[in-house]
Amino acid sequence: MFGATLNLSINGGKLAAFPVLVVGFLSLLRPLFPSRWWRFLTTYTTLTLVLFLTGVSFVYFVMMPVSLNFLLTFGSDIAVPVILLDEYMRLLTSLFAWIGLVFLLPVIMNLLARFRLISYQQFKRVHRIVPWVVLFFSAIISPGLDGLLTVFVAVPMYLLYLVGLGGAWLAHPEEGNYLFIKTIGRWLRKVRSGLAWVLRRPVVMIRWVRWKYGGGKSMRLTIFIVLVTVATALGIDRWLERTFYSGKRL
Repeated sequence: MFGATLNLSINGGKLAAFPVLVVGFLSLLRPLFPSRWWRFLTTYTTLTLVLFLTGVSFVYFVMMPVSLNFLLTFGSDIAVPVILLDEYMRLLTSLFAWIGLVFLLPVIMNLLARFRLISYQQFKRVHRIVPWVVLFFSAIISPGLDGLLTVFVAVPMYLLYLVGLGGAWLAHPEEGNYLFIKTIGRWLRKVRSGLAWVLRRPVVMIRWVRWKYGGGKSMRLTIFIVLVTVATALGIDRWLERTFYSGKRL
């Protein structure tokens, strides 16, 4: 018991002191790097720490409760399950390390694509075999033979692959169209241009009337155009409300 408590204290101290050590080490390296490389280093270091701690939290709050529930209830009608504290701490430390490294996948994929070691298209071409690879590794990493726990590990790993694919695309957006973002962006720009054109029509008409007629007559025509525009907008709004919100169909 004393050895397990001491081991837990040492490992917990290492985990708590690791961000402090990283910050101190980066502070020592600050004079050696230009500002551009310093921003690059600090950004990716922060992302790495956040993702690793996210993986550790996932193990502690999701994986371990489910796995312990399976291990303590499996075969309970035959024998009484007993968990050794040393084995439990060894398993917990191992899961912290492996799942924390798995959660670094988006950063690794982004760095590989940024330095052009593996392109976005190469990452995308293997998307069909990724689910099977993810299931294989999640079955190896997860303790026990519970399929639910394997799914709990596999789903975040696959989502991390999708996030990493987006990170690889962000490194060089010209190499592809991730999740049709470029297509959606083009359509949004067209919609914005169309709305701007519609909203500019009254202003254009008012300017044209002032240029064409001038004087007090232009003011009356301007007021008339504004009233017609407002009435038309209100009519369109009421038609849309009756058509789409009252249960009626065209």
